[in-house]
Amino acid sequence: STKLKALNLLTSERLVHRPDRKSVAYYLLLISIGFSFPLFLKLQNRHSPSIADRYKGDTLNMVENIPALIARRGQLRAAITRFTTYIQSEGREVVQIEIRKAKIEENWYEFEKVQSAIEDNDEESRNTSEHYPYRIEFENLYFRIMSEAEICIRASKQESSKVETKNLIDWGHSSEEKTQKNSTESIVRLAPLNIPVFSGKYDEWMSFKDIYTSVIHTNEDLTAIEKFFYLRSSLSNDAASCIKYLETTATNYDIDWKSLINRYDNKKILIQTHVKNIVDLPSINESNSIKLRQFSDDLVSNMKALETLGQKPKEWGPLLLHILCSKLNNETLKELEIKSVKDKIPSVTELIQFIEDRFQISESIESSKYIIQSLQQRKKVLQTATSSTAFTSTATAVCYACNQPHTIYKCPVFTALSTRDRIDKVVQLELCKICLRKHSGSKCFGKYCFKCNKPHNTMLHLNQKHNINEPVSNTDKGEQTATTSTTTHVANETDNVLLGTAVVEVFGLNGERAYARALLDSGSTNHFICLELVNSIGNSKQNVTATVSLRIKSRVSDYEINTQLLINPKITGDLPARRVSKGKVKLERITLADPSYNVPQKIDILIGA
Repeated sequence: STKLKALNLLTSERLVHRPDRKSVAYYLLLISIGFSFPLFLKLQNRHSPSIADRYKGDTLNMVENIPALIARRGQLRAAITRFTTYIQSEGREVVQIEIRKAKIEENWYEFEKVQSAIEDNDEESRNTSEHYPYRIEFENLYFRIMSEAEICIRASKQESSKVETKNLIDWGHSSEEKTQKNSTESIVRLAPLNIPVFSGKYDEWMSFKDIYTSVIHTNEDLTAIEKFFYLRSSLSNDAASCIKYLETTATNYDIDWKSLINRYDNKKILIQTHVKNIVDLPSINESNSIKLRQFSDDLVSNMKALETLGQKPKEWGPLLLHILCSKLNNETLKELEIKSVKDKIPSVTELIQFIEDRFQISESIESSKYIIQSLQQRKKVLQTATSSTAFTSTATAVCYACNQPHTIYKCPVFTALSTRDRIDKVVQLELCKICLRKHSGSKCFGKYCFKCNKPHNTMLHLNQKHNINEPVSNTDKGEQTATTSTTTHVANETDNVLLGTAVVEVFGLNGERAYARALLDSGSTNHFICLELVNSIGNSKQNVTATVSLRIKSRVSDYEINTQLLINPKITGDLPARRVSKGKVKLERITLADPSYNVPQKIDILIGA
């Protein structure tokens, strides 16, 4: 803009006839700045390294900065999301689209560098291809939005060309022709509205009629002949055949529109059509989240259409319930019967809410199964054939206290110390007081003390009732460290994997108590409870819902939580798969949350992260 202003002033009549040396020198200076500033920006961008280039060639530094690379990848993804939102907004401008598009192209090249750096240097995720789906998702989103941006730019250029041509043709015309020009411009503005095409199906008529009436039929800026052209272009198949014999004239527009109204605006047929759509809904043979969602969407849309036509389908009661329940599978019907209040028929609204809750639960379970399968596959990769080796996070644990192949939790030297000596040992070894490990960062995500719920490990809990210098061998058995056996063990004789289990107390809404066996799965994002346990503690008579609220308390300590659990008919099979000899797993002087961890038993609860 600075260059154009300076050139216009230099070539203006005022400067040509009255040359001024100072003015000419001033505007020449502005022109030179205008030409040099873009070159300066290009050179600056060329010498600005990306986050991936800053660590290029330094593998150790790159591995340590994986979190920074992942954060930058998220920023690049967010930039494309903002660009997508702007492209789809109504107030978009072509000039801004072009500028943003160029910036997104730069982000694409930086993403390639960042993503490649993450994939090449993230050792933990290299075997599981954790980052590969992110690349596919980013590429699909990038190419789709860039295509939409290019379409918008080309459409704008074509529209601008048409307007300029029209302006040249209409230049110098009379006021009547200028009025004609304004109405033609209104056509150009209305074209991008994309009026839906009506093919003659009765269930599409109400939507087409409302849109066409509000946008075209009642538009006073359009002439009758222009409305006729819009009407013909919006019809196909049977609907187009209804008016194909009349000529396209201004007087025939009202006749054609009335013909469509008389044929398709038939309330009786429209009601019968939507009722038929409900009756003909496809049956659901399995609890599939996609089929349940489609079933719910089709049911709700047809019921809303009936309400628009003056009907009250939600009050049809048992008749509609019988039709809908005949479409559901036995497992879903059984769940509905359990959730329903005794001796009371659910309303149509409750049934719809139940179906929606059902497909949300199915989606959550399918997602959790995928996570569990991924974790199990990862455990198989990490599992070794070393006999009697206990590990918490890796199969090659080394004790910080004695450098022997076991964790510090099982170290006889460390456990024989008094509580005060253990605290001093942890400080000396510079270990985290919560997880008893060495890790970067000040925040630890390990479990707090099971006895006092303070930020330290249970093995560092100072018991006020006993001498703090008293060794573990002389302490009362009830005051020993209580663990939840979250450590995974490998027995060499059967190659069984012992998952973390615990026997807990569960309290229902009415205060009824029951003992349950829980599986501790840090890979799950939800908590689950089996249907049999819910019924046994008096929580079966509830409204249509997907979850149950319970209080869970430790059997060996005062630790307890109030949480919500998803109800499922069955959590998993008996764990462990085979009986394991306790002599193969040395857990001496430790109070176990599940004393029968080695015997195959039923799992009642799954506690996630």
